[in-house]
Amino acid sequence: MLDTIREGVHGTAAKIVLGLIILSFALAGVGSYIGGSNIQPAAVVNGEEISPQAFEAAYQNERARMERQFGQLFGQLASDSAYMQRFRSSVLDRLVDEVLTDQTAHELGLRVSDEAIKDAITSMPEFQVNGQFSNDVYLSVVRRQNMSTSQFREYLRREMTRRQLLQALIGTDFVTDAELKTRYALDNETRDIRLLTVDSASFLDSVEVTEELLQETYVQQADRFVNPEQVALEYVELNVAELAKDKVASDDEVLAYYEENGALYQLSERRKVAHILLPAGESEKAAQLLSELTAGADFAELAKTNSIDTFSGENGGELDWFERGTYGEEFDDAAYELANVGDVSAPVETSNGIHLIKLLALEKGQKQPLDDVKDAIAQQIKKQKAEEEFVELQSAMTNMAFEIPDTLVDAADAAGVEVKSTELFSQNAAPAPFNNPDLLTAAFGDTVLIEGLNSDPVEVGAEQVFIVRLKEHKPSSQLTLEDVKSQLETQVKQRLANEKAEALSAELVAKLEAGEELTEVLTSNGLAFEEKLAITRFGNEVAPGVRDVAFSLAPSVERVSAEQARIPGGKYAVVELVKVNPAAEPQASQLEALNAQLAPQVIEQAYQPVIAMLRERAEVKYPAAAANQSDDVQ
Repeated sequence: MLDTIREGVHGTAAKIVLGLIILSFALAGVGSYIGGSNIQPAAVVNGEEISPQAFEAAYQNERARMERQFGQLFGQLASDSAYMQRFRSSVLDRLVDEVLTDQTAHELGLRVSDEAIKDAITSMPEFQVNGQFSNDVYLSVVRRQNMSTSQFREYLRREMTRRQLLQALIGTDFVTDAELKTRYALDNETRDIRLLTVDSASFLDSVEVTEELLQETYVQQADRFVNPEQVALEYVELNVAELAKDKVASDDEVLAYYEENGALYQLSERRKVAHILLPAGESEKAAQLLSELTAGADFAELAKTNSIDTFSGENGGELDWFERGTYGEEFDDAAYELANVGDVSAPVETSNGIHLIKLLALEKGQKQPLDDVKDAIAQQIKKQKAEEEFVELQSAMTNMAFEIPDTLVDAADAAGVEVKSTELFSQNAAPAPFNNPDLLTAAFGDTVLIEGLNSDPVEVGAEQVFIVRLKEHKPSSQLTLEDVKSQLETQVKQRLANEKAEALSAELVAKLEAGEELTEVLTSNGLAFEEKLAITRFGNEVAPGVRDVAFSLAPSVERVSAEQARIPGGKYAVVELVKVNPAAEPQASQLEALNAQLAPQVIEQAYQPVIAMLRERAEVKYPAAAANQSDDVQ
């Protein structure tokens, strides 16, 4: 069973799963796996804790992703406490599912080899330049994630092991050859249709909008015709970035920081090597090649003719520059024991075979020159000074805003900033930065809106804080019929025209199905059918609504097969099916491509039952939630 599971990671679906790894990395963040212990963990899964720090890191990363993806829409959703509670619960559920998956993989003894990790890293587009893996890019990206290469490799190992298990468990779900052929035939058949389009625009001049109809529509839709509640604010803002602009970093301070934090500017030793990789068990051949090298044989030529790593072998076995932690402990140790350029190691056994390693070049670890980093250090010193002042000024500003709650002037003076103001805005059309959910909650909350007092400080990120107060309030108000008459008349006229177009197209469908003559109706309305031949199920030869109807119609020899379709823009179509054109017999490669396309769908359909099974047999507790409920009772 374990052999079958391990083989599952090398299939087509594994490549799909590999794409999910980077996505999971973006969503959960590395912090999800590092959080420390806490008396009240967010969850306990079969005795294994998910710390509050891990949960909070995952929550913040997921929230940031949603804000990037949905912008203001997510900000509006975030103002709903019930929605955010469900959002937090979904993040915690995902972490629980991941722990359950990890535990099951551990029980089965699953592991991912160093070679598989290496292959995964070198195949990731994030680490490639012009289609080739770049070790420099790899190191740079990993460092930006505040990780070492060994940490990233272990993170990747955990993710790939998890996906390996899921793929193995759900890998028994597959599409049969018969199903593939049926799906291919459906996807690739084409249809000939006759199409007639009725445009509501042709009826706009003939419809009459009465005062009674306008009044009736206004009453029915009164909720739409409302001026939203608006506020104008006064506010004070304290910002680390603004404070840093006035700060100065002297040369002495820069030098002192550089010397005190030398480890931050220490470049690791890098090495460039070539290798010859032989299959495991070929120790005699490795010894023979080493003898040839000792006798003066050319390493590059032997790599080309003997290495099973054909990718590097074509280039004489040469690998890119690397640091410790890139290729695995055994390989790295052997490479770093080579003292001089040109030295060749003894045979090195690793999980993916036997290596002979030649040192091509090395760069000793050294400290970056001060001139190269002094500007960055100066900015860091300025920011540190600004952060220290920020804490002091925020405290003074907050205290003054609380002690004198009916004005922001004193709070502004305490912080050395100006009182600023906004124009009127509503919750759904707030300008930046007031489209922030926490700022909107403060601006439209009782303290500001009803009591007329200064708000509590509102943090927007870690380095910006606002205090707001009400300048002007404009309650929501009902617009009169006269206010919206022009808009409403256009709306009603379009609706009546749509109804006429829809009725005419429905009449034509009925006549077609009844076998009646259409010439008179078509002529009087200036309409005509057009032929559309060989339209495809996923093509753009016709509007999507027309295409969907065309492929939903059943062919019939006894009567006309026709139906009405709606097209965006106030248009209605009459779709008549003329002929179904079967797909050509599929090639094996086409079926393979379809199978690969369907694999993610099969995986997704099987994933939830697997997780449900793991949850059913697991013991999952939520101590933090229980503690909060206890506090509420008290």
